[in-house]
Amino acid sequence: MDKINVLGRVACLGQWVLAMKKNVNVLANQPKLRVDLLLDYANNPAKKPQINTIHNLIDRKDIIGILEHQQNMPWFSINEKPDVIVMDSYSELTDQKFTHKNGWSFSAHYTDIAKHPDLTCEGLLDVNNMFKTYQSFFQHVKNKYNVPVVFIHFPTTFDERELYIKQGQAIKDSFSVLEKMYDIINIHADIGQIKKRHPHDEVYHFHDDMVKHLVDKIKII
Repeated sequence: MDKINVLGRVACLGQWVLAMKKNVNVLANQPKLRVDLLLDYANNPAKKPQINTIHNLIDRKDIIGILEHQQNMPWFSINEKPDVIVMDSYSELTDQKFTHKNGWSFSAHYTDIAKHPDLTCEGLLDVNNMFKTYQSFFQHVKNKYNVPVVFIHFPTTFDERELYIKQGQAIKDSFSVLEKMYDIINIHADIGQIKKRHPHDEVYHFHDDMVKHLVDKIKII
């Protein structure tokens, strides 16, 4: 069986889903890269992060490789056209935008970054701009690739923080419209299937049974 070429923008949940799909070939994956920044980088390469500088600003050295992907940004420059694009909601749900004094930006978590006077945290993607930003992004994607998009939503079921609950709802509301505009395959876990990997695990680490439930919902790959 020929493998399906996938272009990914997925964090752990989306990566676990793709790992269970044995017939996929991931051309590129760019986690921790919000759609607003993907658009910024595509329109103005000077906005990409400068990794040599970031090395001195990051507490978690293990994510340097992910941020290097933000600088290199293969997402809109791969040589082979994907058959399908697979995304999840984690970056717009949880990643903050950090802007350097020289004007370039990247997305990460508060806990990833050392406090530094050269960096300004601009917060999460504004819920008031959520729909418009996604619409601009998916129009760009359609113009570039014109292939099906699978979008997997991270449930906020176990997150008690109001900020992230509202963020998740704004994403969900945006896709209730966007899925019709851009033929997006909008994937949510059924309420009864949502469970954590371990009882005391991080609120966005989900059980393999839930991952398999999502895998079964995605028929296109």
